[in-house]
Amino acid sequence: MNKLPSFPFYPQDFLSSLDVQMMTAEEVGAYILLLTNSWIQDNQGFLPDDDEVLRKICRIEKDRWDVVKKNVLKKFSTIEKDGVIFNKKLISLKKNYEEFKAKKVDSGKIGAEKRWENERKEIKNAINLISHKNLIPLFKEFLVVRRKKSSNTESAVRLLVESVNNMGDVQAEKAIKKSITYGWSGISPEKPEAAGKKEYDPFDGFIEGGGIRN
Repeated sequence: MNKLPSFPFYPQDFLSSLDVQMMTAEEVGAYILLLTNSWIQDNQGFLPDDDEVLRKICRIEKDRWDVVKKNVLKKFSTIEKDGVIFNKKLISLKKNYEEFKAKKVDSGKIGAEKRWENERKEIKNAINLISHKNLIPLFKEFLVVRRKKSSNTESAVRLLVESVNNMGDVQAEKAIKKSITYGWSGISPEKPEAAGKKEYDPFDGFIEGGGIRN
């Protein structure tokens, strides 16, 4: 999981803590520096259990460190085998936020799946409204091709079904096949003038052996 960019800071909780109230301004500053620096580490929430590193992070002079660290470092726990320290409250906040984020993602997936399931049911119902039942498999094939260019929403499918139902059986079959062949998003009947128009023949009028008729 990606690192969290921030953590919640509640002034009331922080300032009402007895441990914080017992700190000097210098110690409070050191404490906040440790919290914020632990948050930006690759191992988020943890710092090396190294006295000199911690002192430098807190920006405390050597002659002051032994005094400052007594109140500050007691706010951190140690994992000796890993050689790190961590603040329990901060790690708890991180864990709670990660769980909350995961639940939101899961809820979003479930919601999307439910919406898609409902959409598929509506689309299936729309397809079944085709009056030419023998053309339903061909129409489904068309939707597969169409999906590469356009979304097969329930409203779009209903409009396509309406177009098919306004045609005769043979005309509808030809129109669907043509849309599949050319990858069109719509289904339109062949125009009457196009249907009766003779295909262009470049050799029309040519007489074998030479010459042009007419």
